[in-house]
Amino acid sequence: MADFVALHWDPAKEISARIGWITRTLAKEPGWRLAIDEPGRLVALSTPRNLNLRPLPGGRLLLGDVHTRAAEGLRLAADADFETLCRDLSRQAWGGYVVIDAPAAGAAAVFRAPMGDLEAVICGRKGVQVVASCAPDWLLVGLAPVLAIDWSILREQLVSPGRLAGPLGLIGAYAVPGGVLDWPDGRNLAIWTPQDAASGSVRDDVTLPQLVETCIGQMTMGRRVLVETSGGFDSAVVAAALGRGRGAREAILLNYHTLEAEGDERAFARRVAQAAGLPLIERRKPQVTLDEPSLAAVSSGWRPGVWGLDSGYDGDVAEQCQAWGAEVLLTGKGGDTVFYQMPSALIAVDHLRASGLAGMAGPVLPDLARWTRRSVWSLLATALRANLSAGAGAGAGAGAWDRRRPAPAKRLQVEGVGQSLAFAGPSRRAAAADFRHPLLSRPIVEHCLRLPAAELTRGGRDRAYARTAFSAWLAPEVAQRHGKGDATAHFGRALAGRLDFLRPYLLDGELAQARVLDRRRLEAQLTSEHLMWAGGAGQILHAVIIEAWARSWTRRLRGLG
Repeated sequence: MADFVALHWDPAKEISARIGWITRTLAKEPGWRLAIDEPGRLVALSTPRNLNLRPLPGGRLLLGDVHTRAAEGLRLAADADFETLCRDLSRQAWGGYVVIDAPAAGAAAVFRAPMGDLEAVICGRKGVQVVASCAPDWLLVGLAPVLAIDWSILREQLVSPGRLAGPLGLIGAYAVPGGVLDWPDGRNLAIWTPQDAASGSVRDDVTLPQLVETCIGQMTMGRRVLVETSGGFDSAVVAAALGRGRGAREAILLNYHTLEAEGDERAFARRVAQAAGLPLIERRKPQVTLDEPSLAAVSSGWRPGVWGLDSGYDGDVAEQCQAWGAEVLLTGKGGDTVFYQMPSALIAVDHLRASGLAGMAGPVLPDLARWTRRSVWSLLATALRANLSAGAGAGAGAGAWDRRRPAPAKRLQVEGVGQSLAFAGPSRRAAAADFRHPLLSRPIVEHCLRLPAAELTRGGRDRAYARTAFSAWLAPEVAQRHGKGDATAHFGRALAGRLDFLRPYLLDGELAQARVLDRRRLEAQLTSEHLMWAGGAGQILHAVIIEAWARSWTRRLRGLG
């Protein structure tokens, strides 16, 4: 991942010593270059893969990847105020970008792209505002921002992995949410939200396959691409779009298999490669490596390095990127939510709200009943309870099927999209190539959010709309595949073999000392018997990556003190 750090200050104030130290350090800091050095502003970019930086009129900066919806490119008025500029940019373009206004009185407004994967974190100290996508050591040492670990946030992250995409676990650092314009005085404005996107109408002039092909083509244009290919539906769609040859210079698929039969999807991956017309690399998945140096290496970012947790796998993918010269690494992440994989009785609620009592006829409810293994009467009861609950306190005249109220199955999808963005943070893969999840591209997400949940799951099938839309791209056994490989046993055995490391690491770690995890319960889970027979490897790994982040930042902040 290419990164940036921007510093703003009032040139009239005497802080030249601190800025001077940072400037001198950057001149000899490996992996960084000074891109802008002017009174009141300094911008540094990581190397060797530089982040795109585009100056805009009025001293504004556009950083990151910008993909326009129209062929003629961006059309931004030179005299527009910053809010208008951000609205115009949001309407015309998508991608992972951040816009920074011209600094005034030592601070600048910031807008982060909707659904963008470029972080924008704001912090500071004594008259210097920091806007940064990462937290390098030279920044912390040179500026010593006032930060502290927020243990209450870490407690929430332990309980709900989706919270990793929310507020940071640091007091004194604010992560600008996607689609939000943040002003220096503390105000913020949501220019785009997934809820607003879900209420829009579906475009009639474009199909889902066209959107996928266009988005992947734009983010890979003229570049060498590697695709993590499981053999499941979502990564197969990504591979098929690449195989149509309208973007990438070259593309190759990468599949990993475990020794366990349930984690071996090579047969499906081969069918994906054959249908896409792309070469396939098959590799045995490395053993899970859990040790303090490996965990520390991916725990210095603003967020826990979830993608770098399985360091053996993460490192091997990075090596494949380097060996093959890949500039972009793609996954199928997010497809399960965007295409709607979740079997939920709430789909009945959405359907009946949209159709009224007439929705009781037809195949939707019987199909959903078969999928969720419930009776039609049970679905109707769920719908009635949901509407009575939503109607309570709505005021006189509120209809039982008020279409203006948010649809709960659609809310479930919106929440899932937000949770998909939680998988961020540093990783070796992100250091080796531009790490992208194209099915979470904004045009694709918006298209699917605007479709009713009942249509996305027509016939009581997960991803039904997408399966039909992409049927011409995929081998039939892949297009209709409803499951995927399972590495649960692989991870369970790996953790059981590293209990000598895991027990002291977690039971005597920072989280335990701060009392944000249940030490007694965790101790019972950290046994070979429990891991092999009761499972729970995922919960333990989740605790490990948050513990690694807490240790890293505890150490870094103590150093500043």
